[in-house]
Amino acid sequence: MSSAEKNPDRINRFRRKLERGDFSLLIEHPSPGDDNDLAAAKERLALLENALKKIDAFECSLAITDGYGRENSFRAIEYGAGLSEEERDRHLMYLSCRSLNREEKQRLFVMASENGLPNIAVAGGSPGSLAGGIREMRKTCFADSVNTIAELKHDLPDFCIGAVTNPMQYTSFALTGQYAKLMKKIVSGAEFVVTQANWDMLKLQSLLWYMTERRVFIPVIARLVLLTPEKVEAILENRMPGVHISPDLQKILYEEMRFSRRQFEAAQYRRLALQAAGCRLLGCSGIQIAGADTPELAGIVADIVKGALREFDNFEDYLEDYNAYLARAEMAPSSDSFNLYDRTLRRNYPGPDQPPPRMNPMEDPETGGWEKFMYSVRKFFFSHASSKDAQSHRLLKKLLVSCRGCRHCRLVENEYVCVMNCPKRQLNGPCGAVLPDGRCTYTGDECVQHRISRYACAYGNLARREEYIDRNDEE
Repeated sequence: MSSAEKNPDRINRFRRKLERGDFSLLIEHPSPGDDNDLAAAKERLALLENALKKIDAFECSLAITDGYGRENSFRAIEYGAGLSEEERDRHLMYLSCRSLNREEKQRLFVMASENGLPNIAVAGGSPGSLAGGIREMRKTCFADSVNTIAELKHDLPDFCIGAVTNPMQYTSFALTGQYAKLMKKIVSGAEFVVTQANWDMLKLQSLLWYMTERRVFIPVIARLVLLTPEKVEAILENRMPGVHISPDLQKILYEEMRFSRRQFEAAQYRRLALQAAGCRLLGCSGIQIAGADTPELAGIVADIVKGALREFDNFEDYLEDYNAYLARAEMAPSSDSFNLYDRTLRRNYPGPDQPPPRMNPMEDPETGGWEKFMYSVRKFFFSHASSKDAQSHRLLKKLLVSCRGCRHCRLVENEYVCVMNCPKRQLNGPCGAVLPDGRCTYTGDECVQHRISRYACAYGNLARREEYIDRNDEE
């Protein structure tokens, strides 16, 4: 019997907090590598949980991730069973789509239900080490996050399911792909959103304005990172896929490192305070902080967040300090980066006496003569591919679209681009690790989904990118 069946009238306190609009603070804690003793690791988790209960500055919850950046680790749902049973509905478990086939999904769904872990955020998952190259990476199963959310909502309808998105994109086509995929996740049942970590408050505000314009009113939790010199180097070496530091911020961080480690930490605490206050004032429902998962650091961070929310109770005062401290750094990777809205970070959200924000037009898609010619050729040969056996014209598909032998041909729906050429085989949009300029983190080439969005814009098919949800998982 599951915990929900034992306590049918029990309120999910994590969900209730989001619904009431209480600002949430989550401390991110990665599940341990599978070379650890799970029982011993759960004992350490219990110590951290007990320490969070004693923090009087703020009510803290845990966000347990599926071993972010590790090659092999225990699942967060397995590890989360070490939390005290009466407190489990306060915390958030992540479900990475890496190495997640149908059997593994069902095993974890059952485990979450039986152990009373009702709050799950579905993340795409990183491939871990790339020592084996892209060829080895392609052998790893990556479940589709859109479909995994739909399955979770179907199998566990009372659970609170969240989606992860990366709005820190700087070409219109990369941003369009992320937003389209996010809308698919929401249609599939996501009740809240967690953003990828970054320092660009302008991009965070653009996401919130976009959701308001689309009349999508669900909570957004912003993921923040407490930086250390080691984390800065890891990000710059791309060991934290999807998290980026602009050249301008990099210079500031290196300047801060010239002084003592204590002074560097003080600078990061102030940066974190401004980010936390900004997230609340822009309309986020909470923040999730990575890099503070020891009892001591969690207590320090909770005090910092509480102080920041008290210090900045209106947007104008906040903006003055933000501009003095953070706005001197250009968070975009280049001067020609695309922004969805103008006049962001000048007002927190449109008021009744203010005009609504207006979206900027898409960039002109760069499609040269050869690309246009090849698109026409592919369309001529494959315009009916979706209604035919996937193996038909296999040799021609291999020559023209580098076909990888899908069981369900979806060339028509994807602008005659084979999505299976994505190393993670993303069916419904780009992963969160795509680089800000639209290149794939793992191959260095243009992201497959970025190319699809670019073609869709060039040929007037952008609307269907959001409407089309590919339910045919390939394993």
